[in-house]
Amino acid sequence: MKLAVLTNRIPIYRYPIFAALAQCRAWELKIFVSMPAAASDPAARENLPLHYSQGWNIRYKTIHKENGTSQVESLPVPVKLLWDLMTFKPDVIISGEFGLRSVIALFVAQRRGVPLILWSEETAECAKAISGAQRLLRRFLLPKASAFLAWGNPACEYLRTWQVPEEKIFYCTQAVDNDYWRTSVERVDRTQARNNLGLSGKVFLAVGQLIPRKGFSLFLQAWGDLPQQLKEQHHVVIVGKGEQETELRSLVQKLNISNVHFPGFKAMDELSEYYAAADVFVFPSLVDVWGLVVNEALACGLPVLASKYAGASHELIGDYGAGEIIDPKNISAFTAVLRRWCGDVKLIPRATAQRAVEKHTFQVSIDAITRLLSGPVGTSAR
Repeated sequence: MKLAVLTNRIPIYRYPIFAALAQCRAWELKIFVSMPAAASDPAARENLPLHYSQGWNIRYKTIHKENGTSQVESLPVPVKLLWDLMTFKPDVIISGEFGLRSVIALFVAQRRGVPLILWSEETAECAKAISGAQRLLRRFLLPKASAFLAWGNPACEYLRTWQVPEEKIFYCTQAVDNDYWRTSVERVDRTQARNNLGLSGKVFLAVGQLIPRKGFSLFLQAWGDLPQQLKEQHHVVIVGKGEQETELRSLVQKLNISNVHFPGFKAMDELSEYYAAADVFVFPSLVDVWGLVVNEALACGLPVLASKYAGASHELIGDYGAGEIIDPKNISAFTAVLRRWCGDVKLIPRATAQRAVEKHTFQVSIDAITRLLSGPVGTSAR
């Protein structure tokens, strides 16, 4: 059975899933990427059957009116995809979006009489920003798909709002390498790391791109409203780089906040030192289909103050006692939460946080995809 997967690129947190699929002898896998190979993880470029399907990648801006932010995304215009698919002659097509690429995939699937599976990470919160044209396209595409791979419970819930039958939804989990993060932190001497980084008291860590929709300015505003004594006793560390860095540094000066650190971008092997030195992870994002840094922080044993506007918050925080869900736009409430965690809240054992993600592994998604392809959808393709 020939399996075609259509996506933009293969990032590091998806590579283990595709690597497992590539090793399965039940199908011949070919991954059609819309971005040049350099955009994918090096291990994916070396070990996976990637094929760059030439086209245009148009940059466009999505406006999130509810929170006054925007994000620039890449819209693939797959010029050669139709030819590539018809040449490959797939028996099953998995397409990772609700756009033009999937329209072409649907055309090929219908012409060949094979199943089309749509890969969905969309959540109801993020879908508030889609245009009328995008909504119409989804109304056209969704009823025609044979099945859906939904990444996380919020993605499953969004599909249900479109009356997608339950039997067509296959749950995949948003995951990182939990063992990597747990063991990497265990190897770090926490006291030495804190001394090396000049940190004391409780350390509140945030990691991500320094861009408006990540909510770091709201975090700083809420921190700035804390009593002066608390701000002097404890530290904030914001790891990352981006267009908003200068603005965030200026905000720190304007609010006259001490003990705020901007160490810049850190690679995975460097981040473990910061996770080991921290006491609380703060994720104030204003829009995120998930937020894999939440997985990383929990795997490292940190409680998370997680934004209600991100998918990870509702699936990983609420039911496990591994932190608290916050509304970063409510500055006074945000400050109250930070104040409690500065003093009144007893920090949870690291094992409690780690239990919140122990079932969120790559294997869950591998099993879901294998079950889908081995079931009625795969049978109809044979």
